[in-house]
Amino acid sequence: MNDDDMGDMWREIKSISKIKRASNREYAPEQLFKNGILCQQKNDGAHLIVYHRGRIVDFWPGTGLWIVRGQQKKNRGIRTLISYCNKLPKLTIDIHTSVSTIKS
Repeated sequence: MNDDDMGDMWREIKSISKIKRASNREYAPEQLFKNGILCQQKNDGAHLIVYHRGRIVDFWPGTGLWIVRGQQKKNRGIRTLISYCNKLPKLTIDIHTSVSTIKS
């Protein structure tokens, strides 16, 4: 394989990767919505801020990277993000405590 062939191969790989990242940016918000998970889009969908059960997660769908705010661990993939969100404990609010706090 000569240098021209290698250059053509890498340009094609880059083009395919760009298309895949764009597809991920369209697919991810749909999947989150279907699973009842709210998100806010930033930078034309390149960055999603995911809100679920009291947690905030920064998610970059193009690469699949997601990080829970306040933690350093990096995670990957829309399916693992949805699984993480679904495993979070449901929030419960004690109405009596909330009302008495508001009155004081």
